[in-house]
Amino acid sequence: MLRLNSMKWMAPALGLALLFACGDGSDDAGATGDELSKEDAARLGGKNDLGKDYCEAFGWYGDQICDTFCPSPDPDCSLVSEFQSFKLSVGGFCPEDVDCSSFYELSADGTLRIDRANELPSQVYEVKIDAVDLEGAVNVLTSDDLVALLGADEEPCVQPQGVTEFMVLETTHWRFSNPTTFCDQKAITSVRDLFGHLEAAYLPATEASFDTFRISSGGFCPPEVDCSAFVELDGDGSIRINLPDDNTHATYEATVSEEDLATARTLLTDEAFLGLLALEEPPCSAPTDVHESMKVVIDGEEFANSTTFCGDAPLEAVRAFAQTLADRYATPPAPAEFVRFRISTNGFCPPDADCNGFIELHADGTLNVDRTGEPGGAVHSAQVSESDVLAAVDVLTADALIALLTVDEPPCEAPTDIFESMTLESPEKTWSNSTTFCDDAPLVAARQVMRDLSEAYLPLED
Repeated sequence: MLRLNSMKWMAPALGLALLFACGDGSDDAGATGDELSKEDAARLGGKNDLGKDYCEAFGWYGDQICDTFCPSPDPDCSLVSEFQSFKLSVGGFCPEDVDCSSFYELSADGTLRIDRANELPSQVYEVKIDAVDLEGAVNVLTSDDLVALLGADEEPCVQPQGVTEFMVLETTHWRFSNPTTFCDQKAITSVRDLFGHLEAAYLPATEASFDTFRISSGGFCPPEVDCSAFVELDGDGSIRINLPDDNTHATYEATVSEEDLATARTLLTDEAFLGLLALEEPPCSAPTDVHESMKVVIDGEEFANSTTFCGDAPLEAVRAFAQTLADRYATPPAPAEFVRFRISTNGFCPPDADCNGFIELHADGTLNVDRTGEPGGAVHSAQVSESDVLAAVDVLTADALIALLTVDEPPCEAPTDIFESMTLESPEKTWSNSTTFCDDAPLVAARQVMRDLSEAYLPLED
């Protein structure tokens, strides 16, 4: 059986050999240059049916004449002038929902086209590069070393499985291509560097970003309880935070770090997160007595939905990050060291009346009091005990009080004919605001502690 099979496969080969042996040799016409003109060689495609290269046989390579019909590039022809296009492609085995393919392509007219990986749906970016950059690029893409590597019968290096890189050079008359995955020859790495430079210069990848984001929460609460809160972050890093259980209703403002902003960009532009906000219905069944919502705006397009108690991973990640931002940026900076607190009052008075007054406590325990209704503006002083100073400072440096003194406007609507203000001073900063008739708990507490000190250490004489 083996003998028969061998003879069966040998017969066609033997017949083919006999056919060539008996041929008239017409395909070998041109054994000398006189027998075959360049015109005839061009008509035959530069080679015979057996692949014989007439340009090599007759010495037409490098004869100072550009012969574009030669099977291989003629050194007398400039590939720079022959350049048509160059394409660098990358791909691999990927799940259906992952984009692993990309390419760079440069054409002779200067058109640069780029398809980036990890972009769904896939998008091709296109731009024209200038003449100087085009000239430099073509010189790199048609270098002798690169042409030799792409035109070789063998691959430039051992190719891996599962991922591919391919380079193709198209000229007017020749085409050179080869897989180049992980190849590190200088001519090949120069191509990668070139396209990286062109991309950075003409089509830099825009970092995923957002215009603004807000997460809000609230519910049904008694009038004296604050159940609402929000965290609002802008794309430039500006953040505004309103905390729950804060009857001052203070809004804390700050600028987040670059690291936190980068994390926000990643979370808030995640396709899975945006998909949940884009649903027509909430991602989960929500209760009716408490609510949470998230909204993000990207390039003017709004994505928003109710997200109360929804446990989807993208929502959980954003929720946890918003809480981190609130913890990190919503605490007003407390004084590093208490220096002074002052509560002042004044109003419109007749020239012979004293309507101005203040109570002032210093870190060293000095208490100064200027009472209203005392012509001459006498200031009374006393020394407060260390324990009383410490107790007062706890009240006068409370975060909630600092928040009220920090807001841009008075915490409440004030009358126009009488005024009260509070000022807290530390070595690094001073907080101050108008507080006339405001009844916020921290203000009431500060007012009371200063009055208690005045009455205890500087009582009115009968």
